[in-house]
Amino acid sequence: MKKTVPVADATPAQLREFGNSTLGLSLAPTSTRALILAKFAEVGFDKPEIEVEDTAAVLSAKVAVANAASEAAAKIAAAVDPKAAEEAARAARDVQTYEIMIDVVDEPGGNRPVPVGPNGNMMLIPRGRPVTVRHPYVEVLMNAKRNVGEQQYDESTGRPTQIIYREVSAYPWRILTGPHAPTATQAA
Repeated sequence: MKKTVPVADATPAQLREFGNSTLGLSLAPTSTRALILAKFAEVGFDKPEIEVEDTAAVLSAKVAVANAASEAAAKIAAAVDPKAAEEAARAARDVQTYEIMIDVVDEPGGNRPVPVGPNGNMMLIPRGRPVTVRHPYVEVLMNAKRNVGEQQYDESTGRPTQIIYREVSAYPWRILTGPHAPTATQAA
């Protein structure tokens, strides 16, 4: 996919590509803008615009093709080998990104970054601001639990009787955007 760009706005890489592919020049990757324009003048090119690859459109098309290929491969894998299909689904899920926020809490260390390390890939996630992470980090946070004890008292004597423990999330956090973000109705 091509697009037209004014020579004045073209990047050196775009000018170099145009010179090499369209004008038949041999411009080195280190060629400066001034040198490239001088070479254009030598071969008689004086037009105000050049035609270059639309990298955004090409990238978008490549992503669409890769997604379609990935889906097709997952369907084939499911038909042939269910275990391979499960691995393909996991790999696809692992590249999904989420925007999350871990809240600052009023306790010791409550404003320090949280270390999260799925399969040894450690990341310090700062608290109190949105951060983009991949699915494995979200999964670790979902599974991070701690036990909180609450003292129970005898109503008649007021003496402590037992401690009741309950499991809570180790870090107060939430998903802001991503495949499993709450919708407006769920958040209300």
